[in-house]
Amino acid sequence: MKTQICTSIEQSKRLIELGIDPYTADCWHHLDVLSNGYILWTLPFNHDLIDGHPRDVFGWSLHKLLSFLPDTIQYNGETHFLKFNTKNVCYYESIKGVVLETYKGDNLYDNIINALEFLLDNNLLKW
Repeated sequence: MKTQICTSIEQSKRLIELGIDPYTADCWHHLDVLSNGYILWTLPFNHDLIDGHPRDVFGWSLHKLLSFLPDTIQYNGETHFLKFNTKNVCYYESIKGVVLETYKGDNLYDNIINALEFLLDNNLLKW
C-alpha cells in the first residue's frame, strides 16, 4: 500500500481551479523524462528549485490542507464545528447535533477538497 504524502497531480489541479494560490503549496511533483520512461518525484516545496516547467505541479500536504479548513463556520445563524477522521470530514452544530455537510470516502485528501469547495461555493471561506 502506498502512503499519500501530498495531493495527487489531479487533486492539485483541482485545488488550483478552486482558486488556491499555488505558492501556498508545501510540496511539488516533478516529472523527469528519461530515455527508458519517466520518473515522478514528489518533494518538499522549495521556491528556488522549482523551474516552472509544465511538468511541475504544486502539491499540498495533509497538514497544509487541514490548515485551510476553519475550525468553526457560521451558517444560517448557527455555529458549526469542524470534525474529521481518516475517512470523514464534516461541519456539525453541537447543541442540536445537526450535521451541515459530510464528505466520506477512502481518500481524506478528496474529502477535504470537497469540503473546501463547499465552503467556497457558500461564501464561507475566501482566499
